[in-house]
Amino acid sequence: VHATYFSIVTYSDPTESSAGSGVKISDSGAAAFGAWVTCQGLTQKSDIRFKNSIISLDDRVRDISLQTFFEEIRPSIYKINGDNKFDFGFIAQNVKSALDNSGFDSSEFNIVREDENGYYSLAYNQISTLNTYMIQDLLRRCDAIERKIETLEQSSDI
Repeated sequence: VHATYFSIVTYSDPTESSAGSGVKISDSGAAAFGAWVTCQGLTQKSDIRFKNSIISLDDRVRDISLQTFFEEIRPSIYKINGDNKFDFGFIAQNVKSALDNSGFDSSEFNIVREDENGYYSLAYNQISTLNTYMIQDLLRRCDAIERKIETLEQSSDI
């Protein structure tokens, strides 16, 4: 069963202005909005029944360097064309390059996407997964360092 929920209208060129009011919906159901989208809340399907090929990030990062990824991505402040206010964020091409340079193959992931016109977009929510993994890794490292310090302090008390 296929239902149409939005009508397709002209989408303004993102290089000209962020104030476009058009909505573009692809055959696959992806939607692009030419202006801000505000809502009470936003969720993504995350139920395990929607997923396959699940791999622990621990297993995947053995041959890559997330440290390299985080050293190479550049948090930036920028203005969207046509908007006078600054945004905080990342540049999609930089994130793609950082993924590739850290050992990931960016073409295997949906974090950076290129549309039919060659414009890139970034799935910011996926960066939070990598942030969480790195925080957990740093907590493990801190615990190990604290145990070593405690051991050294105990041995120097003798």
